[in-house]
Amino acid sequence: MPKEKIAYQNKDIISKIFAERIRNKSLRVYGLDVPDIVRALPTNLPAIEANELRMDNLFLLADGSLAIIDYESVYREENKIKYLGYESRVIERYYKENRKFPRLRIIIIYTADVTRRQTESMLDTGNLQLNIMEAFLSELPSDKIKKILREKIKHGIALTEEEMMEFIILPLSYKGREAQRTEIKKSVNLVTYIQNKETLIFLLSGLLVFTDKVIDEETAAHIRRRISMTKVGMILEEERIHDIKAATKAVRRKAAKETKAATKAATKATARETAERMLTDGKLSVKEIAGYIPGMTVSEVEKIHEEMGQLPRV
Repeated sequence: MPKEKIAYQNKDIISKIFAERIRNKSLRVYGLDVPDIVRALPTNLPAIEANELRMDNLFLLADGSLAIIDYESVYREENKIKYLGYESRVIERYYKENRKFPRLRIIIIYTADVTRRQTESMLDTGNLQLNIMEAFLSELPSDKIKKILREKIKHGIALTEEEMMEFIILPLSYKGREAQRTEIKKSVNLVTYIQNKETLIFLLSGLLVFTDKVIDEETAAHIRRRISMTKVGMILEEERIHDIKAATKAVRRKAAKETKAATKAATKATARETAERMLTDGKLSVKEIAGYIPGMTVSEVEKIHEEMGQLPRV
């Protein structure tokens, strides 16, 4: 079966979605002792050759260094030539944009098909050395991680930052292409239990980006549709919340206005009753009564006095 990959234009869209949510995430769960990710960077690099040179991931880390990350399911000595190409193009682009050389890390994450004893992390050609940081997903306790993630997700318990990073790499911690594809589909089915849409989008986009080399196009298309539907749903939900807030604000304004009017009417009625009682008592003049009752004028007291069938008292 030929290797199927996500079309690059689709991958670019998903990568942008993923990049929005990868900030401040850690790679330590993969056994990599490097600073946290600040953001994802474009992975299409200028190339002298006609063929496009494209790495899997390029991240800016918290210490200002750049991390070039590739995922491999086999170890080949000649891949170091490819990694040198990545370094060369990244240095070229970075220098043109910043007029200085970047600090680089080459990180290779091996799927469960490769063990630590099979690889060599150093290339030394005499006047050039390439040091590779390696992570071996074969060393992750896959079944244990999967059980914990499944239980938390199905019971509506929020995943930690580390658990989210474990989730998106978990399928690659199983050995063999078919097993990995099976685990990808299980992971996609599992996220249907997640209610938090931001988490859902991060897990789906991360799963799609990290498993690009092994995922089949049918599953990839399904994930893209889920992400699209979720993002549309988030937009609609934001609009609905905005409408609810606006409606609630309008109702509150109306209620406040009605309360103010009712309070004013009640206050006016109380003031009239007080004025009538004082006029009936006959001990105070109209002017004195107006001064006694807040907000009532002399003319208003006189009008009440007249309506009571008495001559005004001054």
